[in-house]
Amino acid sequence: MQRRTLLICFCQAIAATIMAVVIVPIGRFISAPLFRKDKQSSRAVRVAKLSQLEVGKPVQVPIIGNRKDGWTLYPQAVIGKVWLIRRSAESDNPESVQVDAYSAVCPHLGCKIDYSDNGSHFICPCHEAAFDAQGEKMKLDKAGYNNPSPRGMDQLNCQVVASEAGGELWVEVEYERFKFGLQDKVVI
Repeated sequence: MQRRTLLICFCQAIAATIMAVVIVPIGRFISAPLFRKDKQSSRAVRVAKLSQLEVGKPVQVPIIGNRKDGWTLYPQAVIGKVWLIRRSAESDNPESVQVDAYSAVCPHLGCKIDYSDNGSHFICPCHEAAFDAQGEKMKLDKAGYNNPSPRGMDQLNCQVVASEAGGELWVEVEYERFKFGLQDKVVI
Protein backbone atom coordinates (compact mmCIF):
# COMPACT_ATOMS: atom_id res chain seq x y z
CA MET A 1 0.00 0.00 0.00
CA GLN A 2 1.32 3.38 -0.93
CA ARG A 3 1.64 6.23 1.43
CA ARG A 4 -0.78 8.36 -0.60
CA THR A 5 -3.52 5.66 -0.51
CA LEU A 6 -3.06 5.25 3.24
CA LEU A 7 -3.33 9.01 3.75
CA ILE A 8 -6.53 9.19 1.66
CA CYS A 9 -8.14 6.33 3.65
CA PHE A 10 -7.12 7.96 6.92
CA CYS A 11 -8.65 11.33 5.90
CA GLN A 12 -11.86 9.62 4.76
CA ALA A 13 -12.16 7.83 8.11
CA ILE A 14 -11.71 11.09 10.00
CA ALA A 15 -14.32 12.84 7.80
CA ALA A 16 -16.84 10.01 8.33
CA THR A 17 -16.32 10.15 12.10
CA ILE A 18 -16.86 13.92 12.16
CA MET A 19 -20.02 13.59 10.04
CA ALA A 20 -21.42 10.92 12.38
CA VAL A 21 -20.67 13.03 15.44
CA VAL A 22 -22.57 15.97 13.90
CA ILE A 23 -25.44 14.25 12.03
CA VAL A 24 -26.57 11.61 14.56
CA PRO A 25 -27.44 14.11 17.37
CA ILE A 26 -29.16 16.45 14.90
CA GLY A 27 -31.25 13.56 13.54
CA ARG A 28 -32.22 12.42 17.03
CA PHE A 29 -33.14 15.98 18.02
CA ILE A 30 -35.40 16.45 15.00
CA SER A 31 -37.10 13.06 15.27
CA ALA A 32 -37.54 12.99 19.09
CA PRO A 33 -41.23 14.06 19.12
CA LEU A 34 -42.09 11.25 16.70
CA PHE A 35 -40.88 8.57 19.08
CA ARG A 36 -42.19 10.03 22.34
CA LYS A 37 -44.11 7.30 24.18
CA ASP A 38 -45.68 9.28 26.99
CA LYS A 39 -49.27 9.59 25.69
CA GLN A 40 -51.15 11.31 28.48
CA SER A 41 -54.13 9.47 29.79
CA SER A 42 -56.78 11.42 31.59
CA ARG A 43 -56.33 11.68 35.31
CA ALA A 44 -58.37 13.44 37.94
CA VAL A 45 -57.24 16.97 38.84
CA ARG A 46 -58.52 18.89 41.86
CA VAL A 47 -59.99 22.10 40.54
CA ALA A 48 -62.17 23.73 43.22
CA LYS A 49 -63.45 23.44 46.76
CA LEU A 50 -67.09 22.41 46.90
CA SER A 51 -67.81 25.30 49.26
CA GLN A 52 -66.86 27.75 46.45
CA LEU A 53 -69.70 26.51 44.21
CA GLU A 54 -73.25 27.82 44.52
CA VAL A 55 -76.12 25.51 43.55
CA GLY A 56 -77.16 26.10 39.93
CA LYS A 57 -74.56 28.82 39.22
CA PRO A 58 -71.86 27.89 36.66
CA VAL A 59 -68.27 28.68 37.61
CA GLN A 60 -65.36 28.53 35.18
CA VAL A 61 -62.13 27.10 36.61
CA PRO A 62 -58.71 26.48 35.04
CA ILE A 63 -57.13 23.05 34.74
CA ILE A 64 -53.49 23.20 35.83
CA GLY A 65 -51.02 20.56 34.66
CA ASN A 66 -47.83 19.90 32.73
CA ARG A 67 -48.04 21.12 29.12
CA LYS A 68 -45.64 19.83 26.47
CA ASP A 69 -44.93 21.76 23.32
CA GLY A 70 -42.54 19.94 20.98
CA TRP A 71 -39.40 19.69 23.10
CA THR A 72 -40.40 22.12 25.84
CA LEU A 73 -42.12 21.17 29.10
CA TYR A 74 -44.14 23.87 30.87
CA PRO A 75 -44.75 22.63 34.43
CA GLN A 76 -47.92 23.75 36.22
CA ALA A 77 -49.40 25.69 33.29
CA VAL A 78 -53.06 26.20 32.35
CA ILE A 79 -53.92 23.34 29.98
CA GLY A 80 -57.64 24.08 29.71
CA LYS A 81 -60.76 25.41 31.40
CA VAL A 82 -63.99 23.79 32.52
CA TRP A 83 -67.40 24.97 33.62
CA LEU A 84 -68.58 23.46 36.94
CA ILE A 85 -72.26 23.45 37.90
CA ARG A 86 -73.27 22.26 41.33
CA ARG A 87 -76.63 20.50 41.07
CA SER A 88 -77.35 19.50 44.69
CA ALA A 89 -77.16 21.19 48.09
CA GLU A 90 -74.67 20.62 50.90
CA SER A 91 -74.16 17.12 52.19
CA ASP A 92 -71.68 15.39 54.50
CA ASN A 93 -71.40 12.46 52.11
CA PRO A 94 -69.25 13.32 49.05
CA GLU A 95 -70.96 10.65 46.91
CA SER A 96 -74.37 12.29 47.29
CA VAL A 97 -73.29 15.74 46.03
CA GLN A 98 -73.79 16.13 42.29
CA VAL A 99 -71.52 18.42 40.28
CA ASP A 100 -71.39 18.52 36.47
CA ALA A 101 -68.26 19.52 34.53
CA TYR A 102 -68.28 20.73 30.92
CA SER A 103 -65.34 21.63 28.70
CA ALA A 104 -65.08 25.37 27.98
CA VAL A 105 -64.06 24.59 24.38
CA CYS A 106 -66.83 24.92 21.77
CA PRO A 107 -67.37 21.68 19.81
CA HIS A 108 -68.00 23.73 16.66
CA LEU A 109 -64.57 25.29 15.99
CA GLY A 110 -62.78 25.29 19.36
CA CYS A 111 -63.53 28.81 20.60
CA LYS A 112 -63.94 29.57 24.32
CA ILE A 113 -67.50 29.16 25.64
CA ASP A 114 -68.85 31.93 27.89
CA TYR A 115 -71.93 32.19 30.07
CA SER A 116 -74.58 34.57 28.73
CA ASP A 117 -75.10 37.99 30.30
CA ASN A 118 -78.68 37.20 31.29
CA GLY A 119 -77.51 34.02 33.06
CA SER A 120 -79.71 31.55 31.24
CA HIS A 121 -77.40 29.66 28.88
CA PHE A 122 -73.87 29.18 27.55
CA ILE A 123 -72.81 30.88 24.33
CA CYS A 124 -69.83 30.75 22.00
CA PRO A 125 -69.03 34.31 20.87
CA CYS A 126 -67.29 33.20 17.65
CA HIS A 127 -70.29 31.81 15.75
CA GLU A 128 -73.14 32.14 18.29
CA ALA A 129 -73.42 28.47 19.18
CA ALA A 130 -75.74 28.23 22.20
CA PHE A 131 -76.08 25.59 24.92
CA ASP A 132 -78.56 25.25 27.78
CA ALA A 133 -77.66 24.82 31.47
CA GLN A 134 -77.31 21.04 30.95
CA GLY A 135 -74.79 21.58 28.13
CA GLU A 136 -77.23 20.53 25.40
CA LYS A 137 -77.26 22.26 22.03
CA MET A 138 -80.18 24.68 21.90
CA LYS A 139 -82.09 26.66 19.33
CA LEU A 140 -82.53 30.36 20.02
CA ASP A 141 -85.68 32.24 18.98
CA LYS A 142 -84.01 34.36 16.31
CA ALA A 143 -85.09 34.63 12.71
CA GLY A 144 -82.67 32.72 10.50
CA TYR A 145 -80.66 31.38 13.46
CA ASN A 146 -79.18 27.91 13.07
CA ASN A 147 -76.94 26.64 15.87
CA PRO A 148 -73.64 25.77 14.14
CA SER A 149 -72.45 23.37 16.85
CA PRO A 150 -72.53 19.71 15.79
CA ARG A 151 -73.15 18.50 19.39
CA GLY A 152 -73.72 19.73 22.91
CA MET A 153 -70.95 20.81 25.25
CA ASP A 154 -68.46 18.07 26.06
CA GLN A 155 -69.22 16.69 29.52
CA LEU A 156 -66.25 15.53 31.57
CA ASN A 157 -66.07 12.95 34.35
CA CYS A 158 -66.25 14.69 37.69
CA GLN A 159 -66.41 13.59 41.31
CA VAL A 160 -66.49 15.10 44.79
CA VAL A 161 -63.84 13.80 47.19
CA ALA A 162 -62.89 14.53 50.78
CA SER A 163 -59.34 15.69 51.44
CA GLU A 164 -57.18 13.60 53.72
CA ALA A 165 -56.33 16.53 55.97
CA GLY A 166 -59.36 18.26 57.45
CA GLY A 167 -62.06 16.43 55.51
CA GLU A 168 -62.75 19.38 53.21
CA LEU A 169 -64.73 18.48 50.06
CA TRP A 170 -63.05 19.06 46.67
CA VAL A 171 -64.20 18.68 43.06
CA GLU A 172 -61.95 16.55 40.85
CA VAL A 173 -62.27 16.56 37.05
CA GLU A 174 -60.81 14.12 34.51
CA TYR A 175 -59.81 16.64 31.85
CA GLU A 176 -59.79 15.51 28.22
CA ARG A 177 -59.74 17.39 24.95
CA PHE A 178 -62.00 16.41 22.08
CA LYS A 179 -61.86 16.99 18.33
CA PHE A 180 -64.17 19.78 17.30
CA GLY A 181 -66.43 19.90 14.25
CA LEU A 182 -67.63 16.28 14.67
CA GLN A 183 -71.01 14.98 15.84
CA ASP A 184 -69.39 12.33 18.05
CA LYS A 185 -66.95 12.99 20.89
CA VAL A 186 -63.49 11.82 19.81
CA VAL A 187 -60.66 12.22 22.33
CA ILE A 188 -57.53 13.93 21.03
